[in-house]
Formats: sequence, C-alpha cells, structure tokens
Amino acid sequence: MTNPSRLSNPVLLLAAATAGFAAWVAYDAAHWGAPAAADPEDAPEFAAAAAADSQLPPEVRRSRGFHRLHPGMSRPLVERLLRGVPPVEESSEVSGGDPVFRARYRVYLPRPLATALPGPFVPGPHLITLTFNAACPDQTLLELTADPV
Repeated sequence: MTNPSRLSNPVLLLAAATAGFAAWVAYDAAHWGAPAAADPEDAPEFAAAAAADSQLPPEVRRSRGFHRLHPGMSRPLVERLLRGVPPVEESSEVSGGDPVFRARYRVYLPRPLATALPGPFVPGPHLITLTFNAACPDQTLLELTADPV
C-alpha cells in the first residue's frame, strides 16, 4: 500500500484554504481605512499655502486635482479628479468650426500648473479655464489656461 502525501488529503487542503482566507480577511480588516500614499502637496513647503487658504473668500477654491490635469483626458475623469469643485461659469460655443465646452474655476494656486499655457505666474487666486472638445463622446480636454484674478 502506498503512503498518500499530506497535500492530497482533502481535509488538509480545505483547512489550508480556510486558514489562507481567514488571514486575508484579517489583513484587510486591519488595513481598512488606512491612509493613502503621501501626496507631494502634503509636503512642508505647501503648509503655508494651506494656511493661506483659510484666509481666502469662500468663492476662491483650491484643489489638488488641477495639478493632475493634462490635455487628452476625458471630461468625466477631469471632473472626478476635481472632486466635485463646482465651476463658476460654463459655456458652450463653436471655436474653429468645432463645438467646445468651457468650464471656469476660481482657484488658489500656490504653484504654477505644469500643463497650463505658458505665462507669468504669481501665487494666488486664478481663473482656470478648461476647454473640452464637445464633438467627441468623452469630451476630451483640449487646453488649460490659468489667469491671475
């Protein structure tokens, strides 16, 4: 008679699978709600900007999402990155023969947007204009501009 290996025993296999599942559930329970990876804007050099935000009027908003935007992103993704920051103005028009959608936001910027059209930058409140291609289904972001207010 041959000696069966320990892993071929169905009871041992079931016990190993149950222990693995229990360990996985315990790990997830211990790490539930753990803070996400550190955001570069949480660094000490941005603490002054965060303190300045509390002194700004309520209509001036600051969102980290604007620093993550770049042309080519879809409008739903852009709105998700902005975390529900409402625009102060929205408009639809025809530009260069194509329909475009523009959304404007008043935002406090402590540093320039890397993907905005070039221009002089001064920290403070800005009017950011996002221009989307309204002719395509996902309304692709065409350009960003940041003008001091």
